[in-house]
Amino acid sequence: MKKIIALATALALVITCFCGLIYSSAAEMPSVYFTAQSQTGYETAANSLDFSAAEGDAYLHIENNGKGTPPTDGNFFPFGTNAGIDASLPVMAIKYRAPGGTGEFFYTQGSVAAAGQANTFKAYEFENTGDAFKTLVWDFQEQGYAAFSSSSFTKVDFFRIDTNAMDWLDVAYIAFFANKADAEAFVAAEAAGEISLLKSSEEQVALPKRYTISPNNASAVFNPFDFTGDPNSQGTYVLKFTVPAGYGFSAIILTGSPTWQESEGCDLRYTLYKFDTDIATSIAGKALGEGFEDEHPDSTDLKMSFGKLFPAGTYVIKMVAEDNKIGGWNGKLDEIGYEAEFWAYDSTHDGWVNFTADWFPATQIELTDGDVEPLPDEGGEGGEGGQGGEGGQETQPATGDVSVLFALVSVIALGGTVVLRKKEH
Repeated sequence: MKKIIALATALALVITCFCGLIYSSAAEMPSVYFTAQSQTGYETAANSLDFSAAEGDAYLHIENNGKGTPPTDGNFFPFGTNAGIDASLPVMAIKYRAPGGTGEFFYTQGSVAAAGQANTFKAYEFENTGDAFKTLVWDFQEQGYAAFSSSSFTKVDFFRIDTNAMDWLDVAYIAFFANKADAEAFVAAEAAGEISLLKSSEEQVALPKRYTISPNNASAVFNPFDFTGDPNSQGTYVLKFTVPAGYGFSAIILTGSPTWQESEGCDLRYTLYKFDTDIATSIAGKALGEGFEDEHPDSTDLKMSFGKLFPAGTYVIKMVAEDNKIGGWNGKLDEIGYEAEFWAYDSTHDGWVNFTADWFPATQIELTDGDVEPLPDEGGEGGEGGQGGEGGQETQPATGDVSVLFALVSVIALGGTVVLRKKEH
C-alpha cells in the first residue's frame, strides 16, 4: 500500500510541476524589446534627446531639455530604422513612470504614410504615477494607425514616443508582441517577478555613448547635401575617422539623413575598412564589415553598424548611394576634438577629393569605454560584420524548454519515490 502511495505521490509531483511548466511557458520573452541595458535601435535626432540610465540601468530617464521646436515638443524616445519592429508586432507594452500629461506614440512606415500625417501618431494621457511604475498595453492596429491600411506595410521605420509637455519620462522597458494576449501574459509575469528583461550585474556590458564628430567649422551652413546629386562622384563618398585610445567603436550615424520626402529607392550601401596610407589603398584592402540601408525614411538617423566592437585606430567607411536621393546635413559641432574627413570620388580623374573644407555631414560616433582586442592580422579571421567574437552575445537555453525541464521534473519525482521507499525499512 505504501508503495502505491509513493507512486501516486510521485505522479502527482510530475503532474503538478508539468502544469506549472505549462503555466510559466505562457509568458514568453518578446522577440523585440528595449531596456536601459539594451540600447539596440535607440536613436537621437539632432538636439532633441537627453537620456541617461539610472538605478543600475533599471530604466532610462528622459529629461525634457526644451531644445525642440516648439520647446515643449523637443524631447522624445525614438528608435532607429533597423529596430526590428515589423507588421507582425502591432502591440506594445511599455513600463513607465511619469509626472502625468499628454504624450504621443508615433508608429509608421514612411512609404505607406510619412510621419506626421493623419493616424501616424496618437495622443495618450500618461498618468501621474508618483514613485511607482505603471505598465500600458497599446494596440497600434486597434487604435487605427495608418500603416495597417496598406498591404505594403512590412516594417516600422519610424517609431517615437514624444513627452510633449511632460518634464520627464522614465522607461523601464518597451516590448512588442503579436497580440494583446501575449503582451498581457508577459506584463503579468514580469510584474510577478517570473520573467525579466534586465540582466544581472554579472551579465551587464558597458553601453555605447554617442559623440558628435563633425569638424568644428563655425562658418558651416546647416544645409542638406544629396549624395546622388553630383554625377562625377557616382554617389560614392568616404568618411575617415579616428577611434580614440581607451574606446571601442560600434557605429557611425548620419544625423537626420534626408531623402527629400521620399523613401523608395533611398538606399545606402556602406563598408568599413582600416585606414591604410590613403583612401584608395584603404578601400582596396580587406573589408571589416558592411551593411545596407534599405528605403531610408526622410530626416531620420541613419545608423551604420557592423555587429561588433572595433578597437582604437583610424578607419574609413565607404558609402554608395545606389538609386534615389539620400544624403546628410552639414555639421559644425565636434564634441571629441579630433579630426575627421569627408572624401568624394571624382570620376573625371579616377581619384578622391578631400571635401571636408566645403561640406561635412552631421555625424555621430558610438563609443564604448574600455579597450577592445586588436584586429586580427591581415589574412586571419577578420570581422565580417556578423555577430560573434568580442561583439557577439551568448544565448541561454529558453526557460520554457519542455524537454529539459520535464527531465528535471522526472528526476525530482524519482527522488521523491526513493525517499518514500527508504522510509519503508
